[in-house]
Amino acid sequence: ETLSALADRGIGVKVISGDNRYVAAHLAEAVGLRPDRIMTGQDLSKLTKNGLLANVRNTDLFVEIDPNQKERIVEALRRSGHVVGYLGDGINDA
Repeated sequence: ETLSALADRGIGVKVISGDNRYVAAHLAEAVGLRPDRIMTGQDLSKLTKNGLLANVRNTDLFVEIDPNQKERIVEALRRSGHVVGYLGDGINDA
């Protein structure tokens, strides 16, 4: 319900997690995110800055991500013109 209300206001939600791809996809689907729009940390590590920029808009789940990759994702979203709000619950997010 909340994700739908945010979408109605033009706000997209993306998940950036260090967690396992299967766990993250299951949870995402349970709350209404598309589990098929996924990128792993391994996939991301093969992308150039421009490659990530081209793919970041169409990805909802970034999984098995390390802290440096989180920074790359947020930077790519900002470079593509998005305003990014970030909520983290781990020590690396502080």
